[in-house]
Amino acid sequence: MSQDFDTLIRSQTKLQGRIIRAHDNFKKMGAANITQGAIEARLQNLEANWNKFEGQHDILQNKHAAALRNHEYNTKDLIETVEEQYIQQRAIFLDLLLEMRSNADNTLTNVERLHYLKTSLKGEAEKLVRNFTITGDNFERVWSALTEHYENKRLLVKSYCSAFTSLPRMKSETASELKRLFHSITGMVGALDSIGRPILNCSDMFVHMAVELLDSRSSYEWETAVSGSAEPPSYEILKHFLDRRLYTLEALSTARPDTEAIKSTGKSVNATAQSARAQSTRKQNSRCPLCQQDHYILHCSEYQQKQPRQRLEVVSTKDLCLNCLGQHLVTECQSKKSCMTCKERHHTTLHEACSTTGDTSALSSHVSNKVYETVQLSRCRDVATDQDCHSNVLFSNCLVEFLLGADTYAAILRPGLCNGGPLAPLAQQTTLGWILSGIAGSRKPQEAISSNQCAIDDQLTVLVRQFWEQED
Repeated sequence: MSQDFDTLIRSQTKLQGRIIRAHDNFKKMGAANITQGAIEARLQNLEANWNKFEGQHDILQNKHAAALRNHEYNTKDLIETVEEQYIQQRAIFLDLLLEMRSNADNTLTNVERLHYLKTSLKGEAEKLVRNFTITGDNFERVWSALTEHYENKRLLVKSYCSAFTSLPRMKSETASELKRLFHSITGMVGALDSIGRPILNCSDMFVHMAVELLDSRSSYEWETAVSGSAEPPSYEILKHFLDRRLYTLEALSTARPDTEAIKSTGKSVNATAQSARAQSTRKQNSRCPLCQQDHYILHCSEYQQKQPRQRLEVVSTKDLCLNCLGQHLVTECQSKKSCMTCKERHHTTLHEACSTTGDTSALSSHVSNKVYETVQLSRCRDVATDQDCHSNVLFSNCLVEFLLGADTYAAILRPGLCNGGPLAPLAQQTTLGWILSGIAGSRKPQEAISSNQCAIDDQLTVLVRQFWEQED
């Protein structure tokens, strides 16, 4: 029974991670635990992971060729990438093993060295030197063969550069993402330097490509850090910046779990409260607040017979929602619907009442005839004038950050009123400071507008026509 395709792909991805992080995980053991036996064990483990990766790759090609054809495993040529990473990791362990053995005993003969070397090799490396007999003269030949095969600078440089160019960009402004990028960059630079290929001659391009992998916020911080100099930043400057940036993100991340816990708790409490309010609202809405029958107020015949102004009074006196007619405040309304006539935040049945009370700003003062007769005011006949809107801010592109309603105006008033006279504004002290209202400066002279009107009297035209007909 063949293995499942998805299971094999997941296994290959895990094996790739183990191969890539082989040396990094080895360093976590600590200097005191790094021994010749530990290096040999890690080298054997690396060989085993690579052999398993190759075996599962053959299974994928033989039994899942159709599914593999358009999969990212095949399109990105994962087998070649992992092979280059394996060669790179193996070369590191072989150098460590050679150094460990050289320091342990410099009196070993070439025959003994070759014996230890051949017994420690596995897989492809063992096949490469299998036909060499254990003699003193063959040690140099075997070592040269291994060096030429695994320390091919062209392949190593290709492997290092491929690993760097395949690095994904930071997904978010987090310490873990920056740490991944920082370790990959410094590791690649150190590896190139160890084989005699430092990036000194192409540091400008390397720094540019590395900065492109940062998140937007880190890129902004980088540009701010290097903006004081006209010279291109070096790799050392980039490394120092990444190190300090990583330190900052790690310091900030320590307080983030508590914040997230508070947010999570707050969301849970809010969700519970909203659920309770919703249940309470549903129970209350089951009974009409107007006639106390078991139906929604919108379906109430008594409510439907009322005029828009009367409906608005019912909503106000019963403390109903102006938007959905539910028994809650309009600020707590969860409904996404609005008036179908004007799309404002009120119910469609209240549109006429709300639209007539929507604008409380008058351009001029008016008085009714009843008040005029009662107070016995004097009249001054005037002609129509052309006036501009009193608020030019209405047509500007200013951003309104804070808007106070009439219900808040009374709450912010404080003792203090200054009247500047008939042609001066009025100053009122409030919690937010002094506010000005009224007229400012002399009144503009009103310019009379000539108005010519013409009317056609059809009856007069008919009479004149009849008169001339009689004369003829």
